[in-house]
Amino acid sequence: MKFVTLLPASIAALVMALCAAPAFAQDAPGLPQAPAAPMAQGQPQAAPTAAAQPWTINVQLEHGADPGADLTGTPVILEAARPRGPFEVTPPEPVARWTSVANAEGLAVFNQVPAAVAQQGLRLSAHATYGGVPFSSRAYAAADGVRMDVRVFDRGHDLSGLRVASKRVIVEPWEEYIILSQTWTFTLDAEHAVDVAMLPDPAYERGLPIRLPVKAEGIRADGQGSFEVINNVVFWKGVIKPGEPVTMQIRFSVSARDDVFNYEQEMAWPTDTLQLIAPLQTQYKRTPRLSTLEMVAPGFELTTDASSLGLRDDMEFLIANRSDVAAGQPYAFQLRGLPFGRPLGGWIALALGILVSLLVVGFGLREHRRLNDGSKRDEILSALNAERELILDELAELRRLRQSADEETRWEIDAEVGLLRERLSLILSKLRDLGHAPQS
Repeated sequence: MKFVTLLPASIAALVMALCAAPAFAQDAPGLPQAPAAPMAQGQPQAAPTAAAQPWTINVQLEHGADPGADLTGTPVILEAARPRGPFEVTPPEPVARWTSVANAEGLAVFNQVPAAVAQQGLRLSAHATYGGVPFSSRAYAAADGVRMDVRVFDRGHDLSGLRVASKRVIVEPWEEYIILSQTWTFTLDAEHAVDVAMLPDPAYERGLPIRLPVKAEGIRADGQGSFEVINNVVFWKGVIKPGEPVTMQIRFSVSARDDVFNYEQEMAWPTDTLQLIAPLQTQYKRTPRLSTLEMVAPGFELTTDASSLGLRDDMEFLIANRSDVAAGQPYAFQLRGLPFGRPLGGWIALALGILVSLLVVGFGLREHRRLNDGSKRDEILSALNAERELILDELAELRRLRQSADEETRWEIDAEVGLLRERLSLILSKLRDLGHAPQS
């Protein structure tokens, strides 16, 4: 039997691989790691280094309204996830999770968090459930010994203190529609948390109602919580907590076939900041840029500074800002110069009106020439007088029949007499124009 001969360098590499792998697995459980590069046999090896020590993360629970509340035994979860983007309405999925329990002081200690969390650029967030309501901390940059705070509250039963911290409306043309993307951020100024699904008010039976214009089509809603769309109303169900904004995005379209678009919407809650954004670049190949687009927004401050709003610096925008919109107050804006043609209905109606006017004038001139033409004057007078005598005879006959007719027949005779009198009045007018009005 032959045995494989191991060189001293190979033995050292094998020992390091067997010893280092378990230590690294404890250092970063659940986190993806890049594979180590293979070492060439026969090359001098670096001296082994001690494995990175796990970090200790402290999470402090605090009751926002009752500092003396007992938080002992409250479960706490620590999550690591990538940073959340400025336009993301839902938090990113965590890539690692750890659990602990709060002590008598409300402190939960996590002493096995790997340092690889910081190397991968992840952010830490803590979560706890109190009274059946989930609460979360803000996102923290990973660091050894960092202290994270989570405020908890009792459950409330009304929406007093609810307001819109910000609302951003992005308006974009697409074919024969205007696409509106609304990003809402709600906050609650209160000493309790609210689960909208548990509110006793029947007005919130389906959820928090967000009313859109009646002409809104293709409504889609995304964000924290659950949504239900009925006609032009978006109902939202979820939990609103003090100090934790709730962000949602509502996207819909409105038909627009004119180069002018008008929009109006009422704000049901007080609003701190309202932004209107219209990109000048489009997805139209025939109109890649809306060079003639204008925005008119009463009560708003117009600007083109996109950098202050975190928008792309390689695009151009029309921007309108407004602050302190009262509850129940509507806002409105108008876009001009959209890449839609004006409707043909108005032009067709105008052309028909002009055509009818020309026809009336033409027939009037023709009749005037015929009446003043001596060769046909006698013929016209004879025809008018003959028709006048015929109508008079018919009126006399109808008066005779009416004396012996029943009620229904009299009504029909009266209607016929009215028509004949109108015709007789027209004939007499023509005779007067010709200077041959009858004496009686």
